Amino acid sequence: MKYIISCRFVITMVFLFTVTDARLQPRVISITDLGIVSHPPTVINRDGGFTTLVGGKVLWTFGDTFFNIRAADGSSYRSNTAALADPAAPLLLSEAVDSNGTPLPALPFTAEEQAFNDSTGSATDRIALWIGGLVAENDSTALVFYAKWHVRGALDYRFLGVGTARFTSGSTTGTRDTRLLFSENEPVFVKAFLHEGMVYLYGSVPGDGLAQRQYLARAPMDSARLRAAYRIWNGNDWDIDVENRAPVFSGASSGVSVAYNRFLQNFTVVYSPPFSNRVLMRTAPRPEGPWSDPLELFIGMEPNAGRYNRQGLQHPELAQNDGQTIFVSYFRPTGGFSGELRMVEVTFDMPVSVSRPGARPTEFSLEQSYPNPFNSSTVIHYQLPVNSLVELAIFNVKGQRVRTLVQTVKSAGRHRSVWNGRNDAGNPAPSGVYLYRIKAGKFYTTRRLILMR
Repeated sequence: MKYIISCRFVITMVFLFTVTDARLQPRVISITDLGIVSHPPTVINRDGGFTTLVGGKVLWTFGDTFFNIRAADGSSYRSNTAALADPAAPLLLSEAVDSNGTPLPALPFTAEEQAFNDSTGSATDRIALWIGGLVAENDSTALVFYAKWHVRGALDYRFLGVGTARFTSGSTTGTRDTRLLFSENEPVFVKAFLHEGMVYLYGSVPGDGLAQRQYLARAPMDSARLRAAYRIWNGNDWDIDVENRAPVFSGASSGVSVAYNRFLQNFTVVYSPPFSNRVLMRTAPRPEGPWSDPLELFIGMEPNAGRYNRQGLQHPELAQNDGQTIFVSYFRPTGGFSGELRMVEVTFDMPVSVSRPGARPTEFSLEQSYPNPFNSSTVIHYQLPVNSLVELAIFNVKGQRVRTLVQTVKSAGRHRSVWNGRNDAGNPAPSGVYLYRIKAGKFYTTRRLILMR
């Protein structure tokens, strides 16, 4: 991927870290500042920056967005906005604006919410809808999770619950579900990611102080808008009772973005700790952990005096080389009510004692396809410890062969194959559950994937 954004500066360093966790940590081998995420000239400040791919475009979502002029409706800020970008140039954004050139809200208020905000006319006594995570449902829609708050002062926020909304391809305005998903008495479950057909939501409890313990809930993707479908991690298993929750890690103050990284062969969480300009990452073999000690990815540019950077977020849809290179944004305050989102490119290496793509495997394996569910294409990885005659094929649930992906001798190593959702005749396969099977020597195993049209 080549970016057409000019870089303000480039830093390339090799970092060696002392590992206190039982598992070896990756090493950061290069850091490149890619510059500022663009915005309309009327915008002086907006944070957040959660993203996903919808309709072949990067959907960006932001929190409080402040203007240098009044919007057409008289507003001086929005509690959320959204924009679109080409994946090849993710810092160049386009978005819907009003006649004064100010962005439109991403999640419009209800009549009752708007009436309350109009009655106070105050930035410190208002209803705010802050987007905290989103996942692609399919190629044309994305599901957004947002927290509803009553802002009662500069540092006085009352949590009202978590809601959901849906964005469609090409739109920067979402449609909100009428009911909240989680209540004010539950954690703020909004930090979302999708893995193997399950939506995982991380969230903290308001008033937890600097500890910011993160709890975890999950539900099947097709039931992610239903509260009854969620189960909560209790430290040993997935529990129906949210009161039995157990923290999965602590120390996250701002952001929190989770993804599976194929290069690192682990889940990763990226976040900004409190009162710091650092952006950290942890790794884990499963979404619920155990999570490693924090690894410093980079230190952001110096912010305005007396302030700190925040909202360190990874953007997994932009990752390169199976996640060896990731892209992380963060918010940098530049003044009292002004700031900028900056994007940083981070590249890893692994200690030689850790198996990584390209290293000779010690056993046969077939990994879960990704993405799953998928719409246009999905990638299947497999490993061979020795040269083998390989047959990799797709079957429907009736056991009928749909597509032969591989039928040849492959050398020892790590391999990938892509299924584009078509059968051997080149015709689109219907939506549904499929099985993919590998035969390599005496190794034989099958996994499941889901095609969604």
